[in-house]
Amino acid sequence: MAFEQVLGIVNVLPIQDIYLINRSIEKTYTFGEKLKEAGITAKIHTGVDRNEAVAQSDVICCATRSTEEVFDADYVKAGTHIIGVGSYLPEMREIPLGALEKAALIYADDYEGMKAEAGEFIDAVKQGKWSFDQLSGTLDELHMNQVERGVEDITIFKSVGAAHFDLAVAKGVFGKARQMNEGEEITL
Repeated sequence: MAFEQVLGIVNVLPIQDIYLINRSIEKTYTFGEKLKEAGITAKIHTGVDRNEAVAQSDVICCATRSTEEVFDADYVKAGTHIIGVGSYLPEMREIPLGALEKAALIYADDYEGMKAEAGEFIDAVKQGKWSFDQLSGTLDELHMNQVERGVEDITIFKSVGAAHFDLAVAKGVFGKARQMNEGEEITL
């Protein structure tokens, strides 16, 4: 999912630098090459200390299956937006507790899914450091109501991957392909 996340982010934000972090340095080089082949023109940094990368970043995107926090919240600068699309099981973690505590706004794709699957949030609730009542809202609510985000606000979007969103995207792509008379119809 990390590849698609980068493609999506660079299509909506003027990203100039991308810092790739992975436990395997070799994977960061391979991933960087794949991004270049896909036409990414931002400068790609590999082999950078994770805290240095976090300190430089306006957007942090975690797409992991980690069971522990993947960065130190003390290095998150004001105004950063954090996206968590991994950690989809209660025992998984990627976004640090400190980031949850610092966040001015936290949105999720699906409230019930988040309560059942988002490990870092479930753990924060168990520790008494956060409550699902603090969730700012869901994607549906964010779409319906404009939100004022301060330039210094740390914000978080957590996705646990709800199938109905996948279906909505597929329907949109299918409709666009039909409109453009693209694609090939197959019978299953």
